[in-house]
Amino acid sequence: MRVFLLHPDRDFDTARPLPPQAADLERDLGLDVLFGAMAAGDGFLLETVRQVVLADAGVELEDVLYRQEVLRDFLERPELAWELYRTALAYRERKREQWLLVSRHSRPASVLSGGRRLLGASLDLMRRLRQLADEHGGRVASRGLRRFFAMVRDELDDKYLEEVARHVEALRFPSGVPLSVRLGKGNEGADYVLCPPDGAGRARLRGVFGRRAPSYTFRLPPRDDASAQVVAELRDRGLARTAAAVAQAADHVEGFFEVLRRELAFYLGCLNLHERLVSGGLAVAFPDPASPGSGRFSCRALYDVSLALTSDRPVVGND
Repeated sequence: MRVFLLHPDRDFDTARPLPPQAADLERDLGLDVLFGAMAAGDGFLLETVRQVVLADAGVELEDVLYRQEVLRDFLERPELAWELYRTALAYRERKREQWLLVSRHSRPASVLSGGRRLLGASLDLMRRLRQLADEHGGRVASRGLRRFFAMVRDELDDKYLEEVARHVEALRFPSGVPLSVRLGKGNEGADYVLCPPDGAGRARLRGVFGRRAPSYTFRLPPRDDASAQVVAELRDRGLARTAAAVAQAADHVEGFFEVLRRELAFYLGCLNLHERLVSGGLAVAFPDPASPGSGRFSCRALYDVSLALTSDRPVVGND
């Protein structure tokens, strides 16, 4: 899944560093005042608007027009922007709760458990995104939001969400972890494979109407810690590949919500700035940018935004 709210063809690069002397550039152009108004005291919004404006300064004309379209939609529906942002932020909070003590270097059983809990905790957030897409997909006008909501409806349809819910429930292993293994050299176990859990209904019917296949059972003594450790290691071998796949799926979901949170943070900064300017009686417009090298420049009532935000007197614009 791709967000594509800042660029029509790619997600915002959250790892791109700020340019050299970024702080000096901010002071020279008065951008520190502008960024502060956009952040409205929120440290993450401040970090994001700085990165979008300074680190992503080489945007094309098409990117500017694309963002203006999205911002127009959010200005008409500011609560939609905040609701999308709160949904992305909720995922981050749940990750802290579900994944905090689990790392990729933990045992496979722990990695699998943490990834399963995280995917389960994100299901209602994905359903919320789907609900917002159904409610607003046909009402927005910008290419960015129309594409985003179409992607959500397509990739987070009912069938997919139900399938994820089934997998999350199956990975709880309520009847134990079913593994298959063959004997290798020296009678050591080889080719550990996690088997699909048998359906509970089929298992009950087989217990009533059918005969069980011959099997051998070994039960550990209650305090045999050494044997329990061996069994845990065998289980980890069988869970290793599945744990890696579940962790990768959780990473994918996390990456989507993180990009969504950061791209929306820029637009929330724009909404904050718009509110500050309008409440101060200042003119706001969407400029029609000319192509580089066109030699055209025309404006009316153009004023210094940073000066207007800090001055006690009305700022007079220029034509």
